Amino acid sequence: MDKYFGMYVPGNWWVYYNQDSTKKDSIYVTDFEERINQDNIDLCIQFPTRNFTFITKYLFNTNLSLFGFYSNSGNCCHNYFSISTTGQTFGVSMECTDSFPMGNNETYYDYLIVDNTVYYDVLFFDDLNAKPFFAREIGIVQFIILTDTFSLIESHIQ
Repeated sequence: MDKYFGMYVPGNWWVYYNQDSTKKDSIYVTDFEERINQDNIDLCIQFPTRNFTFITKYLFNTNLSLFGFYSNSGNCCHNYFSISTTGQTFGVSMECTDSFPMGNNETYYDYLIVDNTVYYDVLFFDDLNAKPFFAREIGIVQFIILTDTFSLIESHIQ
């Protein structure tokens, strides 16, 4: 799970342009909190949880902050990542094998070419107003909103 979603931490950022370069967007993280939670039933089970705020303009077609959550919720072989804003939530579950329970809205690509850059092990989620492509160890490399496509042009990942 960390390979796809673990890079959303303070200090990392991503810059995107739409197809005709008339719109620029970026993603960065604020209000990052990592803590150890405890299971409500079995108090011996502890698990890390990350909460953060995404700052972006066009992702999810909103100018509001997006709230991120990443945890295994005490299930050692299951993780959950979500991004939400008013009325919209994007969430994905992953087993310890790094395999997704691919449903009707998820697609795996061996690679994706974005702005002349090849990204490998890409996951596409087609279940929201925003349709993000996540590349392993990079994050969102492209997203589609309504009739516009934004592509990653620059990033800084520590």
